[in-house]
Amino acid sequence: KCQKVAHIQFQQTTHTKNFSERRKRKESDKSTNTMHILITGYTGLIGRNLLKLLSSEEFIGDEIITEVTLADVIYTHVSLPMTSFVVGKKKVDITSDDPRSVEELFYSRPDIIFHLACSSKEEHFNFDQEHRVNVNGTKNMLDAIRAIPGYSPR
Repeated sequence: KCQKVAHIQFQQTTHTKNFSERRKRKESDKSTNTMHILITGYTGLIGRNLLKLLSSEEFIGDEIITEVTLADVIYTHVSLPMTSFVVGKKKVDITSDDPRSVEELFYSRPDIIFHLACSSKEEHFNFDQEHRVNVNGTKNMLDAIRAIPGYSPR
């Protein structure tokens, strides 16, 4: 049991040390690639956990996260973890018939998009609502991305 605790503490210390060294190296390297991330559906379980993970890592690969935009149809207070990057929130309905409202999410050209917005009310399943959000909403996002010339997120 003691060995397991010691091993976990060693891993945490090593992770913290490696993270600190990597962060210092990245901050001193002017050629470091930066990354802007968009998360739709951030108020859901997966979105909240993804934000926690990103705030603890602050990197994706060798790229430093500089900005995260959180988008959801509801604008609720979600406690945000302390981060070293800019976090912005936007209220948007991806099922909107107005394509400009969805296109606004992509004007800043986020590098990576985590599309987690969905309708998943198991206890009150409504096919039309599920289809509107999960299919039409996703299509609206793809159409909005295509509408921006030269934009190709990863």
